[in-house]
Amino acid sequence: MIEHADAALEAWLSTLDPPIDITFERAGDEAGSSSRAARRPVLSLVLTSVREQLNKRDTEIADLRSDDGRVIGRQASTRFFELDYLCTVGGPARDSHRALGDLLQLLVDHDIIPVEHVPHELAALGYPIDAMVVSPRTSIAALTLRVVLPVQPTPSRDIGPPATSLHLDMSPPPVPKQWGTQKALTTGETPVGPVPEKKWTTVRRRELINRQQHAAVVAEEATAKPKQPRKGG
Repeated sequence: MIEHADAALEAWLSTLDPPIDITFERAGDEAGSSSRAARRPVLSLVLTSVREQLNKRDTEIADLRSDDGRVIGRQASTRFFELDYLCTVGGPARDSHRALGDLLQLLVDHDIIPVEHVPHELAALGYPIDAMVVSPRTSIAALTLRVVLPVQPTPSRDIGPPATSLHLDMSPPPVPKQWGTQKALTTGETPVGPVPEKKWTTVRRRELINRQQHAAVVAEEATAKPKQPRKGG
């Protein structure tokens, strides 16, 4: 993608008038070329830094669908990178200063690269290509041109086949039980339904028998005990 940014800059800066030559090599590396023999100013654009704009990164993912609506991939969000170019002009001093001034004026008048100079690969992303002047990290007479390059991640195509059925792995609903009955539970089965009626246990039977025996003894003693004569009878 960086070569597309180079192409956009070269096409845009070639519109400067008077015209200048443009190279992405360091100044002086092509001293024997025919453009130097013509003594025309040469603008050198040297890429010095590539940094991502982390404040623009997000985690959104969009589904990519076919014509029939099926998901065939997923696309992560576009990321943005700052490309810094060190701009110097070689040639006769007066011509070099004029060319550097023309470049400065162009960058002051525009904050994006005009779309007609942007390659189709970048224009198709739908983002403007920002261009600005930043403080150079050098003591020589130069400009630092910063271009913001959008880069779209490669879509993920690792998508499984569409689902044809849905299995929830759910057990059948419990069968309601009648009051007072209790079905023998199998191992691991949880009782479901109303609380079954309590049955007589051995302890409760003994308690009932003791109460009945005690009542019989009391009744027998009451029958055998003589009645006291009533006073004044």
